[in-house]
Amino acid sequence: FVYAGMKLVTSGGNPEAKSAAKKVIMNAFIGFVIVLAAWILIDTGMRALLDDARWTAPWNTISCTAARPAATAPTPTTPTTPSTSCTPLTPLTDPLALSMESGTTVIWDNTDPGLRNCAQSFAASAGGTITSVYRPQQYQDHLREIHSRWCGGLSTNTDPSCASVRADVSAEFSRHGLNCSWPVAVNSNHTGGLAVDISFPSGNPGTSATYNLTWFGSGDPVHYTFSAGATCP
Repeated sequence: FVYAGMKLVTSGGNPEAKSAAKKVIMNAFIGFVIVLAAWILIDTGMRALLDDARWTAPWNTISCTAARPAATAPTPTTPTTPSTSCTPLTPLTDPLALSMESGTTVIWDNTDPGLRNCAQSFAASAGGTITSVYRPQQYQDHLREIHSRWCGGLSTNTDPSCASVRADVSAEFSRHGLNCSWPVAVNSNHTGGLAVDISFPSGNPGTSATYNLTWFGSGDPVHYTFSAGATCP
């Protein structure tokens, strides 16, 4: 458009030069429309093919992360029929899991030696707060059980004998910020000591190569995976 405008201004009244400049403008406009139409077509197709719950960013945003194992969906309970969903949640026995349940979420035990320094340095430099680090497998199983119970049918179970358990699981589901649209994995990088959750009040800065931390993406905006064995400046 700029080139054609310059040609038009400098045509000096030459009909052929003016015609050529106008043709360039028209071709540029048509090309611009084609590019936008192509983007919209792909975007619409991606939205139609992908699960709405997992559509978190434009298709042209690239974020390479480790795949999360899909959780196995439990068999839904019948609203009026007692089932195993009416049994209390499995009690925690692991000391670190109990510590997390009581509110101590930032645990550096069993993590990669370089994770603490890198995560703390990154959080300090970008204005973030570390909210979770190591997660015992028992605690991961605990979160998965809560998610499976609630999303697998307990949320709609109206059996009076299940009322107490339903209230307990509902409270745990809300307290842990779980969502039925996003399954809880069987395993997590947290249980392997290679992940950290960092909250940024002013917006997540994304992947940080300097601190060897890979951002999961807007689907889990606080989650970062650490490069095993790496060190930080």
